[in-house]
Amino acid sequence: MFLSELRHQKNTALTLRSPISQKDLPAVMAVEGKTGIVEGIDYRGVPVIAALRKIPNSPWFLVSKIDMDEANALLERRTGSIAIIVGLLIAFSGTGLGLLWRHQSARFYKKQYATEIERAVERTRAEKALQESQKRLEAFLQNSTVVAWMKDEDGRYVFMSDNFQKRFGLKFEDCEGKTDFDLWPRNAAETFRREDLAVLENDQSLEIIVEVPNPDGSLSWWWDN
Repeated sequence: MFLSELRHQKNTALTLRSPISQKDLPAVMAVEGKTGIVEGIDYRGVPVIAALRKIPNSPWFLVSKIDMDEANALLERRTGSIAIIVGLLIAFSGTGLGLLWRHQSARFYKKQYATEIERAVERTRAEKALQESQKRLEAFLQNSTVVAWMKDEDGRYVFMSDNFQKRFGLKFEDCEGKTDFDLWPRNAAETFRREDLAVLENDQSLEIIVEVPNPDGSLSWWWDN
């Protein structure tokens, strides 16, 4: 499922889905654990270069991509500029030395350009896409019936859904940045933190039954995943 609106197809956020069997789709590659720069076929059937990254502390993935044709067009323009520079250097340096330098320069600029494409894709799209995905995720959780929350790697709360706040009699503005040890009895907090560390260590979600104190002091049991 795609969280963000797509460039070439409208009204797709939270509605467009692709089968996990489509192995050459960058989004499927991300779900299967691949990261970094990959080549694949996007939802339009068009060859693309994509940057894959897992969003920390969430089950979502960031996929930033550029059409192969767009990337090749950039490469052709850059190659033209390099050819002019190399040609001038050959004219001034002599044919033999110039040919050697041209070979070395072509290798150097090819490597530099590959790095530049990666940085450009990451820089121009990753930050914006991550911010939009985070907003959409929070909006989705706020408008769902689930009791949801998010913590950072240190166990500090960074998000609580309205249902979570109502269920446990809490206000997020009073809890933001606090840990379980600030909000729950010590035995419950130790259990929560132990499960959080297990998720971080294994890099995958867990399904457990936890004992949670209610605002009136009674206990309830929750299925947590």
